[in-house]
Amino acid sequence: MKTSAKISAQKHHEGVQQQSQFVKMIILVWVMFIGSINLSGQDLMSGRTFLDLGLDFSSSGNGHGAFYSPSLILNKNFNGFGVSPMIYKNDNKLSGLKVSYMRNLTGKIKDEYDEVNLSYEDSIGLAEYKSFKMNHRDALQINFYSYMQYNQSISLSSAFANYEAQTNAEKDVNWNNVKVSTGEVGAGFQLQYNINNNVGFRVYSGIGAFHHFDYQHELNNGQSGISLNLGASLVYTFDVLHPFPKMVKH
Repeated sequence: MKTSAKISAQKHHEGVQQQSQFVKMIILVWVMFIGSINLSGQDLMSGRTFLDLGLDFSSSGNGHGAFYSPSLILNKNFNGFGVSPMIYKNDNKLSGLKVSYMRNLTGKIKDEYDEVNLSYEDSIGLAEYKSFKMNHRDALQINFYSYMQYNQSISLSSAFANYEAQTNAEKDVNWNNVKVSTGEVGAGFQLQYNINNNVGFRVYSGIGAFHHFDYQHELNNGQSGISLNLGASLVYTFDVLHPFPKMVKH
């Protein structure tokens, strides 16, 4: 008969193997995405500024589990800067703040068009077509993203608390009542599917580094560590359409 310690060790080993396979799958998927950058893109006019409102669901291996994050992102050309209050899934309460940076990797900026040897009517028609292309998103878009977040004194996720209860040497601790404040930074890549000119859906993954503050009990993932972060966002974009591009006269 296996002892509880052996069973816990076996479960931990199986969990590590599953996580390793999952990480390999994520890496393979993103290599395929990055390899497809040249297959998608969006022409934009320089100076273009617009706002994104988003609802984000994310999780990492820092011990807390998942968060909801309503977000506001200010975009200038292909750069986006966002701020997001974080709502902890365990208790649906505001627990911290995330700031983020995003870069559209698949776009191009075109300020004006130099049309040569075209009639006036053809030039106008071509300008209208290019204006449409500049102001209408292609279906697929790839973004780089990075973030910093901080959460003030929140509990461990239920799964992580159960894991600590089974494997931690401190047997007299109620791990469901343990709370720590946590800071985290990370970066990765997003695959964005633009449903239309205003609505987009993003899935993303990357690598993060975390540090626990108010650290009173030794956790299995340590006071600091590296983690995989995963998430998905639904985004609504304002002010996508812009005036016609300038025409150069000859």
